[in-house]
Amino acid sequence: MRTTSRASALLIGVLVSASASAGGTVGGWRELPLRHQATSEGQAVVLKDGRILQIGGFESYVWQGGALSTDCEIYDPRRPNSPWVECAPMPVGHGMFWAATLPSGNVLVAGNFVLPENDGPFTSYVYVTARDQWVKVAGGGGPAKQLGNPHSILPILILDDGSALLAGGFSNGPVFASNQAWRFVENRGRPEKGAWVRTGDMPYGAVSASFVKLSDGRALFAGGLVGEVVLADGTWSYIATAQSAVYDPRTGTWKSTGLMPEAVGVDDSATVTPEYFVGGPDCERSDGSDPTCPPGGNWFNPGGRWHPGGAALPDGDALIVGGSTWGATDGGGGGYWSYARNSAVRFDGATDTWSEAAPSEHWRHMARAVTLPLGFVLMNGGYQASAAEFYSPYTDRWYDAGSYSDLPGCPEVGWSEECYNLEEFGGQLRALGDGRAVQTCGYDWNRAFPDVGCDRAWIWTPWAH
Repeated sequence: MRTTSRASALLIGVLVSASASAGGTVGGWRELPLRHQATSEGQAVVLKDGRILQIGGFESYVWQGGALSTDCEIYDPRRPNSPWVECAPMPVGHGMFWAATLPSGNVLVAGNFVLPENDGPFTSYVYVTARDQWVKVAGGGGPAKQLGNPHSILPILILDDGSALLAGGFSNGPVFASNQAWRFVENRGRPEKGAWVRTGDMPYGAVSASFVKLSDGRALFAGGLVGEVVLADGTWSYIATAQSAVYDPRTGTWKSTGLMPEAVGVDDSATVTPEYFVGGPDCERSDGSDPTCPPGGNWFNPGGRWHPGGAALPDGDALIVGGSTWGATDGGGGGYWSYARNSAVRFDGATDTWSEAAPSEHWRHMARAVTLPLGFVLMNGGYQASAAEFYSPYTDRWYDAGSYSDLPGCPEVGWSEECYNLEEFGGQLRALGDGRAVQTCGYDWNRAFPDVGCDRAWIWTPWAH
């Protein structure tokens, strides 16, 4: 895999630090050529040679019966003006799934979007890059039922031994979310013979959590949705948790690392009134004996986050940013509400403890965060935000990283239809390894509903202004 030389990383750090200290914008964005197919909720991965592979997604709005796409396209950022090149289509359409580049350079795809009444056996595929060919994994193992990955938030993590770690996901069964974890061992000679091996179960099951490979080789799983609750007035809410756990690949076991702190500060979560508490403010901290406490704990736990952004920091640390405290409907299916956060928390890999970090400038839900050279973090997308931000772990400060959005600025507190409809929502942000990053588009709400897939993409460069 392409890596950044120490000299290049230091140069990037100097350029970024100079821009940040001067109070200016760190880096800048440039739009890439349009893709061949407009989709949403697909996946993007960085190939071993530095190219971007964009696959799958929905051809139209998912909750209006959007068809699953078999789209496969590749962009080469080393040739800025080159077009996206079509590759072999996926064997079946995919949306809200997992994907990762394996050490061989091939790409692993796992899980898929299915409605509960249509669930079937778990499936996974490998894209053989050298042959531009897809093969179905038939080596055995894997979950019993198909797993779903809402908005493709959860990544597959590549561990130091080359195996791929998958955890959580919609279980499509009586349990809301899976607490199982699996490691995929690839077969380089015969990719279809790769095998899934079950490893230790997580302390809790969740979807839409932050999942981060730490620099010390372990994996951090934090927050997410653990269930849903229906209230007396017919409204319902997802249950966001503040729980977290760390996986040690040497032992194949998970260890609970406690609850993420409340990190209030300038969060707008104070707008949630007391009647929205279920089981009391300490519900998640209870021993489970309180029958009024919903499964997984208080659905509005002060430290709870679902769809947060997460990125690795130096020395085994991690940064978890944004997400939402809760989400609810009006009971009739006609409305959906989510309270985005701008607070951030930092995981200390040396002590496995949490502390509060500086809040970001924007409230973000479903945003993506990536680690850049020297441990800097770039965060972009989500709704309630219209600009990217750059975080320095050395100063614990956020800096403006520019914007390419066609939309106006977003309010700091409260609901904004325009801010919900950002193009980055449902897209992917990927670090290229040389200090740059590519953002693929999620939804294009300028199109006629329900055909709101997007074919746009942008590249961020740290030395651009």
